[in-house]
Parts: sequence; structure tokens; C-alpha cells
Amino acid sequence: MKVFIMDPVSPKVIEEISKKYETVAYPESRDRNWHEEADALIVRTWVVSAEDIEKARNLKIIAKHGVGVDNINVLAAKANNILVTNTPGANAISVAEYVVTLTLSLYRSVPLYSYRVRYGEWKALPKAFELSEKTVGLVGLGDIGLRVAKILKSGFGVRVLAYDPYAPEQLFTENDVERVLKVDDLLTTCDVVSLHVPLTPQTRNMIA
Repeated sequence: MKVFIMDPVSPKVIEEISKKYETVAYPESRDRNWHEEADALIVRTWVVSAEDIEKARNLKIIAKHGVGVDNINVLAAKANNILVTNTPGANAISVAEYVVTLTLSLYRSVPLYSYRVRYGEWKALPKAFELSEKTVGLVGLGDIGLRVAKILKSGFGVRVLAYDPYAPEQLFTENDVERVLKVDDLLTTCDVVSLHVPLTPQTRNMIA
């Protein structure tokens, strides 16, 4: 089996796969004709379209190095008997930390301060806020959403509300997260709203 890795990944991943299979790693994978050669693809952000799948006659599996598979035409893969897999939870910590970083960055006006300092402006800005004791709304309480909730509650004492019709009540109760029944309830109540759902026909344009 010949495995094409279409995006940058940890060298350990390449090392492990190479023990069992012929491996073509990024960036060489993008210069080769993977449509003709690949039995398996590993992707992160690389798009695999229906046209790609029609061309890839040897392809048996597309493995997403991540959770969301919106960059893969899953219906076309299914029609061609190509397995599509993902790795739930693999990047949950990284994404959760990134969400908290962006939230703090915006609340404390970090991008604007950085820009002003580069141009010699050293005055404090009047618009910078504390995250402490604010209300944060989460759309989706899966691995990532739950980690965000825990970081914000334990580190900043925020109140966390969440919309997730698929999460059991026990998950909300055990983690002191308040359930809301409509996304609009988050938009009208929360100081910060963060989305943690896959892009599907049901979630597309959820917030318009």
C-alpha cells in the first residue's frame, strides 16, 4: 500500500507509517501524481473533491488528521467505496487553548496594542476588558467545547452556557455548564460565543 501524506504532520507520524507502508510525505506528495499512485491519503486541510475521487482509481481510504471532514467529499467517497476516517479528540487541547488565546487577545486588545507599539504609540487604550466573571456561550459541548469550558471556568471564573441537543444532561451537570435550548439564547445572553461543531448541512449558516 502506498500512503500519501498531503499536509505537514509530525515526523513521528511519518516514521510509524513508514514501518509498514510505502510513504510519500509532504511536500513531495503534492508534486507527485497521487491520483495515479495513492492507495491511501492522509490530509489535514488538503481538499479532496469529487473530481479527485473519480480520478483516484486505486484509492481505498482517506484519513483526516483532525475532526471535521468538510474538506473531503464524503458522499463521493462513499459512492466509490472509499473509507473516510477522522481522529476525534486528537487536536482538542490545541484548539481549546487557541480559542482561549483568541478570546483573551480580543478582550485585552492585543492585536491593536501590538500594531500601535510598532509605530511608536505607547498610550493605553480605554477599551480593554477583563474576562473574569463574564458569560461565555458554547455551540457544541464535545471534546473541544468541554475543554474550553473547563479552562474558562477554572481559570477565569466565567459562567458557561452551551447549546448542544446531542449532549446528555449529565455532561452539563457534572461540569457546571448551563444548557440552553436555542442558539439565539446564547447570542442574546453571552459576552462571548464560540462555535465547536462540524460543518454539515445542518450547521451551515447556523449563525447568519
